[in-house]
Amino acid sequence: MNGGKVSIIIVSYNGKKFLDKLFFSIRNQSYVNYEVICVDNASRDGSVEYLRHNFPEVQVIEWQNFGYGRACNHGVQSATGEYVMFLNEDMHIPVDFVENLVATYERTKQSDPQIGVLACNEDHYDTTKRYNVFPGKIDWFGYTAANFAKSRKGAFVPGCPFFITRRLFLEAGGFCPNIFLYGDDIDLSWRLIIMGKNNYTEPEICLYHYAGASMEGFPPKKIYYLMYGSTIGVFNNYSLGWLLIFLPLNLLFNLLVINFGLLIFARFNLKYNYQAFKATTDFLVRIPRLLPFRRQAQKLRRVGDWQFIKQHMIWQSSFFINQSHKRLVSYVKKHD
Repeated sequence: MNGGKVSIIIVSYNGKKFLDKLFFSIRNQSYVNYEVICVDNASRDGSVEYLRHNFPEVQVIEWQNFGYGRACNHGVQSATGEYVMFLNEDMHIPVDFVENLVATYERTKQSDPQIGVLACNEDHYDTTKRYNVFPGKIDWFGYTAANFAKSRKGAFVPGCPFFITRRLFLEAGGFCPNIFLYGDDIDLSWRLIIMGKNNYTEPEICLYHYAGASMEGFPPKKIYYLMYGSTIGVFNNYSLGWLLIFLPLNLLFNLLVINFGLLIFARFNLKYNYQAFKATTDFLVRIPRLLPFRRQAQKLRRVGDWQFIKQHMIWQSSFFINQSHKRLVSYVKKHD
C-alpha cells in the first residue's frame, strides 16, 4: 500500500540498548512512504553516534532535555509528512504497522470526517499479550481510567503512536510545553475533543512496548510528573466556570487523598509526599506563565464542557479502577 507520507518521530533519552530493535523494525516496514526523525534529549550513552553510524536514513536532531512533549513538537517542525506518529525508543513495531495505521485512519475518516487521533494496542516487548487499549474516560479529579465499554471511539488515548495529521497536530498546538513528562497525551487528547474531534483506537493493530525505560517502576519523581500533568490537563481544557469547580477538586484530591494514600502505601517514605506536595505548589506558583497556553487552548473550543462531561466522565475515582497503588507497593517493597 502507498498513501500519504508518514513522519515517524522518536524521542530518545539514553536508550541506546533499545535502538537496534526499534529502528530495524521501522526499516523493514511494508509501507515505504515515510521518513524517520529521532529527537535525542541530550543522551549520554552514545545514542546519537550509534544512530548516525548504523541508521544513516534517520534524521537525528540533538536537543536539550526539555521533556518528551517539547521534543515531539520540535520533531514535527522538521517533519514533511501528511501524517505524524510518535514512538518511544523502548518500542518496536510489526512489519505492517504503518500500513495498517494509514489504512485504518483513512477508512475511519470516510465514516467520520471529524477523526482526531488514532491509537492502538500495546503488547509486551517480547510480543506477548498485555491488554486491549480503548479510549479512556476521566474522573472528577482529573485522572483518567480505562473505558470498559470497549468502544473504539472516545476521548483519551495514549501518546504512542498518536497517529494524526500534521496539520491537525499543529492546529491543536501540539503537546503542551508546560508538561515535562506524563499527561501530555491526555491533555492533547482532551483538546482535540473540545475542538469537536473524535479520538479512536484500533485493537487489531499493536506495537510492542518495554514500558518504563524513561522512569521504570514508581520512583518518587514519577509521582510528581503524574500529578503535575493531571493538574495541567484540567487547567488547560475546562472553560472558566467549570474550571472553578474541577481545579479545586483536583488540587484538594492531590493534597489530601493522594498524600494520605502515599503515606500508607509507600510505608511512610516521605520522599513521595514531598514530590506530591511539590507538584501542587509548583503549579500554583507557575500559573502566570501557564496562562498563555490555556488561552490558546480555549480559543480552539467548539464543544462545551457539559457535553464533554456527559460523554467522557466517570463518577468514581480512577484510582479504584486503575489500582495504581498496587504498582507503588510492589516498587517500594522491591527497593526497601
